[in-house]
Amino acid sequence: MAPRQNSALSSLRTMTLPACTPGISRPFRICSAAILEEEGSPHRPQFCTPDDRIAVPDILCPLGEQFMRPVLFQRWGLTIPSYTAMLYVGLVAGIAAGNAAAHRARINAFRVWVVTCLLIFVALIGARLLYVICHWRVYRDHASLIWRRGEGGLALYGGLMLAFPLSLPLLSAMRLSWGSFWDVATFTMLVGMLFTKIGCLLNGCCAGSPCDSRIAISLPDRQGIWAKRMPSQLLEFGWALLLLLVAMTICGELPFPGALFLCTTAGYAGGRLVLQSARERPLGAGRFGIQHGISLGALMVSIAALAAYWPSN
Repeated sequence: MAPRQNSALSSLRTMTLPACTPGISRPFRICSAAILEEEGSPHRPQFCTPDDRIAVPDILCPLGEQFMRPVLFQRWGLTIPSYTAMLYVGLVAGIAAGNAAAHRARINAFRVWVVTCLLIFVALIGARLLYVICHWRVYRDHASLIWRRGEGGLALYGGLMLAFPLSLPLLSAMRLSWGSFWDVATFTMLVGMLFTKIGCLLNGCCAGSPCDSRIAISLPDRQGIWAKRMPSQLLEFGWALLLLLVAMTICGELPFPGALFLCTTAGYAGGRLVLQSARERPLGAGRFGIQHGISLGALMVSIAALAAYWPSN
């Protein structure tokens, strides 16, 4: 029996990647419904349904086909986007990890839980705003998409930049040390990041740049454009997992509260500075973008803070 096709996405067109794309010249097909009015924009949140995922080039490897699933569940009129589901699971798992870390550090776990829940909403707003700023060329003409749920599009740095300063008076009111809290929050963030990177992979966001590297995998971006790409989501997942394992190892061994948070921030920023270049650049963006600049700044500030607070003896 022939697979069922979604009528809204049944029309396909064949396109070729730009000649400037290294090592890639073969044709590929995309869902025509995924094209923005602004030609070439990589940020239209329209996707093929799971049933439509068979409408891709035969040259794609089976591994890549298994990764693309922007709709995780669709039954009885209920549609659950993969990114939203993974974000929710990541938040729940992150809060649980933070609670366990608070008990291990022997600080008031209930107060940590309250502050974490309050800051999560702030962090989500900040993460979304920074993402929109980084892709303002798209969103300035499509303002209705700014707060659209389920399409992905969060920048971790935005959440941290907004949540950290707001946490200081909140932690003071709850009688919690900022260093101890953020050491615990390190586990919340890293565990949450693991699940959101899975969501990015399923959703097609944070897609890698087309290339012919040996580690490249046939993957789509958020438009459904398939090509051999750097598996940026998997690389960032692996880096977050490595940082989590290191944090679990050195937790409790560092000389002052907040050192774990600063070390992890420096490690994440250093890795992100490199891995950001593996991502496909937004339309009109240069090689060194906002995220590179924030990563470099976070790396320098973290190292400076560690040097300032680290005991001399």
